[in-house]
Formats: sequence, C-alpha cells, structure tokens
Amino acid sequence: SPDLPYASSYCCLCVSDNDILVAGEEDESSSFYLYRLPPQWRPYFTFSRPVYRNGSPVYYALTGIPMGWCLSVGLLQCLQRLFVKLSGGNPAQEIRSSRIFPDYARGESVHSLYVDNFNEIRLLPEGEPHEIETAFQKRFVKVKEDHHVILNEDERVHGARQFSNIGAFYDGQFLGVARSKRALLVSCLLLLASGTCGCSYPQLASIIGIAS
Repeated sequence: SPDLPYASSYCCLCVSDNDILVAGEEDESSSFYLYRLPPQWRPYFTFSRPVYRNGSPVYYALTGIPMGWCLSVGLLQCLQRLFVKLSGGNPAQEIRSSRIFPDYARGESVHSLYVDNFNEIRLLPEGEPHEIETAFQKRFVKVKEDHHVILNEDERVHGARQFSNIGAFYDGQFLGVARSKRALLVSCLLLLASGTCGCSYPQLASIIGIAS
C-alpha cells in the first residue's frame, strides 16, 4: 500500500503565538517518465498489435512506470522513501495516513511524500530566520541529482510561511483543506446525491479521490 498522506492529515497542527510554521518543497518533473522498470517487466507492458518495419513485425513495450497502473503510485512512493533514507531522513517523521501525526516540536521537522512531491515542515520561534534551505532538503536534492532525477525548479520552496500541500493550505494562521478542493469535493457529492449527472460511480469516485 502507498500509505499516502491526505490534506486532513495536517489539520491537527497547532502553532502557538510565539512560533511560526514554515515549509520547504521539492517536486519532480514528469515523474512517471523518469524511472525505468526492469527488463523482466516488459512482456507485461507490450502492446498487443505489432508495427511492421521492413516487412517484419515489431512489438513496442512501455519501459517507464505506466500512469494509471494500479501499482504505479506504490512504486513511486517506495522510490521517494528510498531517497529520504539515502538523505539521512528519519522515517518516523514521515506523515502517513496509517500513523499518528509525528512529533513536530522545535528542532524536529516532519515531512510528507506524495508520489513525486516532497514537503518538509518545521516549527520555529517567531523572529528566527526561516527563508533558508534546510540541510535535510539540500541532501534530498543532492541525492536526487546524483541519481539524475529531474526536479521542477519552478516548484521549489524554501522556508515559506504560507504554503499548500496536497490540498491543505496554511495562510500563516490557520491550516485546513484548501477552498478550491472543498468546493470541488462538495460539487462531486451533490452530483452523486442527485443521481442525474450522467457519470458512473467509478468516474465520480476518481474525481472525489483527486479532490480530497
């Protein structure tokens, strides 16, 4: 099981008046195309119809992790946890849906991994410099670069006091599920309740999964 975090996982965070909550973020670029499956898997991802080249049939097979395949997210999640381990991160500080929220007292950050997205959240005293890249985030980036993983520079965040992560939004004072996610989720539930949307249950369930 991928054991992914959810937006609601962050809603138990509490910040005192003397502290600030800051986040760093890293994101991969087209993660499903970055990793190659072992050759032994290719017979299972070969297209059924051949392409003829010089009169001979040639069968093409997927070599990357197929988006939409039931095991894709689990494989990518295992890879991200490996990168965290190689970076010296503490697995006990990962936010997972199956666990109690980790300790996030001063000096101990927590982190989340969601397919190709990495977030590190820290609690700092008010007034302490925060717009810096942590040693953990630097090591994490270096490990990925050493493995030729392409990161999305536009999505990189250091020490942000306002941030969003998998649908959770923190505005510097309150943390909750982002308004856009709530609106989409409520719309999907209304469509389900009405029974007149013309969508199948699996289709709406997929949309709700994305929204939540």
